[in-house]
Amino acid sequence: MFIEPAPLESGQLAVVSLFATRGDVELRSEPGPSCRFASLVLGDGRRAQLVAYLDQLGEVPKALDDLRLRAQALADRAGSAMPDEGYIYAFGKNPEGVRSLLVARAKTADLESKGT
Repeated sequence: MFIEPAPLESGQLAVVSLFATRGDVELRSEPGPSCRFASLVLGDGRRAQLVAYLDQLGEVPKALDDLRLRAQALADRAGSAMPDEGYIYAFGKNPEGVRSLLVARAKTADLESKGT
């Protein structure tokens, strides 16, 4: 399944969340459109649900820039090059304890213009 990213100028990003629920409760995003595209039985009345929705961009662009620069520095120290089609995977946890996996292109036109 392909989920088209929101345009950067919209101030939003496309998010896919995995929820563990009791029963087959249909989850939705409050602020905007959402799509539940999977609801899988886990057993004992529980389900795993995947829901796609739009969220506020917030500090994500700055965090991505920092991650890309750190990844480039690691590649440089190892004497290797980041592939043009490479991706960065970053795991996180917010103050409320919600865990996340951020996936983004490792190289952007902006980074390439900075000589990295």
